Amino acid sequence: MGQGFSVAANADWMDTENKDTCNKLEGKPDISAYLKLGYNNIRHDLHANLRASYFGNRFYTAGDESGYSLVNAYVSKGITEKMGIFAGIDKIFDESDSEPVFFYC
Repeated sequence: MGQGFSVAANADWMDTENKDTCNKLEGKPDISAYLKLGYNNIRHDLHANLRASYFGNRFYTAGDESGYSLVNAYVSKGITEKMGIFAGIDKIFDESDSEPVFFYC
């Protein structure tokens, strides 16, 4: 992309059928995908990225669960040659009741 920007992505498909029972493997998504948009400024020792992940439907004995997406952000800045600071936010747009949005630094 140039100018310090980058893109990385991948997608995985898994055959989640148990060949012995003909049931899907419990808790395993059949599809997962990742997209990362990054920025790297070597001159100012500044790094940032935005990561999006998708996990497909999962089978459980108690019932299937729908697929879901997660978005996380991270930024870091070098202070000296051996020291830097960083901060991040995980699950930015997560509306589920499972866990709250997570901040760290």
